[in-house]
Amino acid sequence: MGVLALALLVLGVGAAALAHVRLTASRAASALIFAAVTGPSISDLALGQVALVSAAAVACTLLALERRSAWTIVTAFGAAIQPNLALPLAVRLTSRRAALLLAAAAAAFFAVTLVAGGGGSALLAYLQRLGEHTASERFILIQYSVPAIAVSFGADRQAAQLGGTILAFATVACVAAMAIRLRAQPRLSAAFAIALLPWAVPFFHEHDFVIELIPAVVLAASANARVRALTGIAAACALVDWLGIAQRPAFAAQTVCLALAVACAFAALPNRSLRASSPLPPLIACALVAAIAVPLALAFPAPVWPDALGAFHAAANLDSSAVWAAEQQRAGLNGVAPAWGILRAIPLLGCLLLAVGAYFAADPVAITIRPARTANGTGVSESP
Repeated sequence: MGVLALALLVLGVGAAALAHVRLTASRAASALIFAAVTGPSISDLALGQVALVSAAAVACTLLALERRSAWTIVTAFGAAIQPNLALPLAVRLTSRRAALLLAAAAAAFFAVTLVAGGGGSALLAYLQRLGEHTASERFILIQYSVPAIAVSFGADRQAAQLGGTILAFATVACVAAMAIRLRAQPRLSAAFAIALLPWAVPFFHEHDFVIELIPAVVLAASANARVRALTGIAAACALVDWLGIAQRPAFAAQTVCLALAVACAFAALPNRSLRASSPLPPLIACALVAAIAVPLALAFPAPVWPDALGAFHAAANLDSSAVWAAEQQRAGLNGVAPAWGILRAIPLLGCLLLAVGAYFAADPVAITIRPARTANGTGVSESP
């Protein structure tokens, strides 16, 4: 818990440092409060998820890359603890210095993994087991990937997998194009890549959305009024555990209250150019989403692992992946219900809105430029 609490602190302060030219105590505190009330952060703390550590390391790596610091190797190594969350760092490969630092971090991570894992044969065995685990969990209730959601609506599994693969390649192409376009604005380039991450990877859980705190805080601080409003709506969708209402119907009111807390905490985030920000967009978004999500969740309650296992006992000759697959079947996580697909699609929609916000924030017409003073008193333009 100490490690997780420290990671949350680093993530909140790191996101604030990425968002502001000059970090102050109040700006850091605002970002930290916002991070603490979001659904993914609460899930990470409650379930002991390494995603929180990886997300914090991603924020630190983005800061270290801006400073061309050798500490990038250490922070990127930490981000790779959960590799799917470290993937957006690839947008910084457009810089030669950044590419060298990230390559060194990847080499160090591979070497340590190889040694700690017991050599090449053990690593290959692990990768095989990882593939089996991924295959057994590809379409279950707790997966937020596009193919898993499509299967909830009755899509054929092979067709859903093919569609998800095509969409993933299209997403990577969009991110690559934005990385080239925004070489001079690496923070917005990273925000765009992180926002689209759930659309590109085949393995994504609710607690993994904690990494979306980074683009949410960056855009809240640097965007104009319209983009900030769009970001607030996106935060209300992506940073609330809407599926949790179906898994815990008795606590639906608690989830709605937490959603309102997310909206209020977002509205309190400072902006570099706006004196005041209306809390109405995220609050209205919370109300509208809750009006859809709560009735659906209460009408179609979802099972919770391991609560739904009952007196289940796995056969002694099964490996870990086979045991996990059998537990999913027994708990009902393989069930298909369009309502569950809708509840999981809401955060993905929020991530898409974050990406749209990053796109328009990067447009010179939409960016609010704040004049700064140099030492000799001349004005210069400062890009978010």
